[in-house]
Amino acid sequence: MGKYVSLARVHNVDWALAQTLTDEELEARLYRPALPRSSYQLTPDFAAVHQELKRPGVTLQLLWEEYAAANDLAYKYTSFCVKYQLGRRA
Repeated sequence: MGKYVSLARVHNVDWALAQTLTDEELEARLYRPALPRSSYQLTPDFAAVHQELKRPGVTLQLLWEEYAAANDLAYKYTSFCVKYQLGRRA
């Protein structure tokens, strides 16, 4: 309960005002709108990644490090791995 009281105080929403708002209006006052995630990451060629992984000593971590070093807009490691796995299942 303390979390919501704190949010209300920060956003100057007292009990009287909260009673006049719909759930959607109250939520809009207490929480910032969700920002769309950047879709500007440079997607690697996962088919090439898959082929490289067949070589001895090559790991997904190593391939991600090379990809990230060469791209300012690279996915984080976890996203890279998830997208690689999803691509393999497709």
